[in-house]
Amino acid sequence: MSGSNRYRRWIADRVRSAPWSVILPVVAVVALTDTFVQWAVTATGGPGFQVTGFAVVAAAVVAGRPARWGSAAGLLCVGVLFGSWATAVTWAVAAFATTTVVVRLWVRDGADPEGWLVWTGRYAFVALVGILLFGATAAWLLDLLGRAAFSVTVGRTLIGNLPLAVLGAPLVRAASRRTPRGGTDPERPVTGPMRVGVALVALVWVVGGFVGSFLFRTVLQVPPGEIGRQFSPALERLLFLWGWQGTYAQLALGLVAVAVIASLLRR
Repeated sequence: MSGSNRYRRWIADRVRSAPWSVILPVVAVVALTDTFVQWAVTATGGPGFQVTGFAVVAAAVVAGRPARWGSAAGLLCVGVLFGSWATAVTWAVAAFATTTVVVRLWVRDGADPEGWLVWTGRYAFVALVGILLFGATAAWLLDLLGRAAFSVTVGRTLIGNLPLAVLGAPLVRAASRRTPRGGTDPERPVTGPMRVGVALVALVWVVGGFVGSFLFRTVLQVPPGEIGRQFSPALERLLFLWGWQGTYAQLALGLVAVAVIASLLRR
């Protein structure tokens, strides 16, 4: 059998073995949440409240690993229908990355049943980290694509998504108690230091990306050559090397953050 035939056979086997009974409902729920539910929230609470982050985090907690593809596909469909292809891919990739991390952070050994307070505290932490990663990943990609500066997108995403993601804990708990997948994926539980490490990396990514983006946007307002005259020509050349609006700096920061998070979760 040739290499191409083996590859096609592998793809066909993966498609047939995929848990479609979980993926398809997640696609539907995420897509409906990002459209009809979001429209209802906007009509009642204003455009500042966003439910997309809540849908992504909730899908990861309730459905487990299949939610990666379900969340990404749901946001991709909505983005293609109501936005642009680039924006759709951006939010789909952000959802996939966020769900992957949230699933790993949510896994526990299951030795003892959790009470309401313990469960809520664990969920609030996971939701906070998930929204940080969701906002950072989306803002990072939009910045690299030249759609919007990191500092413009990330703050709006975090402020809009975090309140409903945390306040939705009762709904997520009720749904997770009715599915065997919530927190039971066959992954090694993540230790406390690893959880803290992931949270710190996500926070550094958000803060560092925001500050860097803001500073580079400020530099763009300075007339050419003024920085070299006021400070140092070397400083002006260094800023120029990082690309327009600090694109290369944002690229490097994002790659390092993703690599460190992946390393922490693989231990």
